[in-house]
Amino acid sequence: MDFKRKQLYDMLWIEHKSLTKIAKEYSVPFQRLKKALADHKLPYPGNSFWGKLQMGIDISKDVPPFLGDPNEIISVYPTENRFTWNERKSGLIEIPERFKNIDDCQKVEILAVAKCLSVSEDSQLHEAIVNYKNSIIAWERYNREQRWNDKHPFNRREIHYAERPAEYFKAMISDEGIERSYRILNALFHAVEQLGGTINADFSMKIMGYTVKVEFSEYRGQTPHEMTPDETEAYNKYKEDKKYNVYAYKPYIQKYDHPFNGKLKLNVSYRCYFRDQKELELENQLGAVLLALYDEAEKSKEEDEAKKLAEYQEYVREKNEADAQARIDSEELSVRILMQQAQDFETATQIRTMVSVLKDKGKVTAKWVEWALKKADWIDPSIDAEDPILGNRNRLSKGI
Repeated sequence: MDFKRKQLYDMLWIEHKSLTKIAKEYSVPFQRLKKALADHKLPYPGNSFWGKLQMGIDISKDVPPFLGDPNEIISVYPTENRFTWNERKSGLIEIPERFKNIDDCQKVEILAVAKCLSVSEDSQLHEAIVNYKNSIIAWERYNREQRWNDKHPFNRREIHYAERPAEYFKAMISDEGIERSYRILNALFHAVEQLGGTINADFSMKIMGYTVKVEFSEYRGQTPHEMTPDETEAYNKYKEDKKYNVYAYKPYIQKYDHPFNGKLKLNVSYRCYFRDQKELELENQLGAVLLALYDEAEKSKEEDEAKKLAEYQEYVREKNEADAQARIDSEELSVRILMQQAQDFETATQIRTMVSVLKDKGKVTAKWVEWALKKADWIDPSIDAEDPILGNRNRLSKGI
């Protein structure tokens, strides 16, 4: 949502609308509206202002003057999770308003794919998923062969080396949840490729030239803990020891277990998430997930452009500062040369005066007079005579 600076100022200080009321009226997040005002240095009323207004106290002195460009645009974006629960439950999927860099034809194509997107049990798994599953199988076989050779040093078997696969799920999900995640990823991967994107080996997707990642996790429930045989034995031993020893050690036995409960959560680049609900499973939210992927790519593009613009502005600022400093240094050098030339001119005049006085008194020879006048001509910047030994005086003085 875009506001003009004067528009927000009038709503806050003239119409006396609170931030909460503006956020509700225009369906924008309160915190983001508050942050946008702070970023653009537009003041907003505090609690004391509203208190005085309610009590009928004069508030004219509390209203700050309007400063800045009246037509300056202040943008307040919706929340990162732009698809509400009601939209997901009802199946309503619309293109977010922030898709500014996507043409209308591509928007229609994305929306058409999103509305038809679903998980198919019979569809063939994507190549990236198949390769990942094969890498896990190869790694497990490699570990088994390693353990066999460690236990049987005189009957070693040939080892099929395999690289350790990336821990995509990171023990945050059960085996059943992993299979569900494979099917969900498979549907998303095929949809992204259908729309012109590509899939990387680490399950990230390249959409509109920008990498977008999804991450799965599974919620845990809480059940009463069932003691293992070792825990039962340790607890019985404690009860026997307690009869004869007041300070007997009581083993720690947890009260509850927290097993996976089968409810998945899907994070889109840590900014937006989708999860299983009572009325709507994650598999039925794939259309909204696909739009969230494109929304994330759009935001990454905006951030990248903003970063490039900031870097260019910093480059221009540094270049302008360097050019200004170079002009200052050049001007200071010219001033120093000018001052040196003025000193040289005064020195040459003094030499000629001294030579004239000494010549009139007959204290110097004609040869010395000739030599002294040549040196005066060499020092004098208006003559710029060149000395056969010392060269040109003005040329030497340029480095001073």
